[in-house]
Amino acid sequence: MELVSFMSFFTLSVTRALELYPDVNSMIDGDEKISYNYSDISIAVSGPKGLMTPVLGMHKNYHFRL
Repeated sequence: MELVSFMSFFTLSVTRALELYPDVNSMIDGDEKISYNYSDISIAVSGPKGLMTPVLGMHKNYHFRL
């Protein structure tokens, strides 16, 4: 049996929400709205040498499943 952590559900929820609401994955530069068709998610992890934040580069070729 494979255990799934809370962070797995959170990451899946964020990636699906960004697909449904692409305006959240945008920024305003002056009068221009810049939208991105990808998102990178960073999750802080505590390690023996301190806090690390690995970045999960997200794109359409990744598939999340439970």
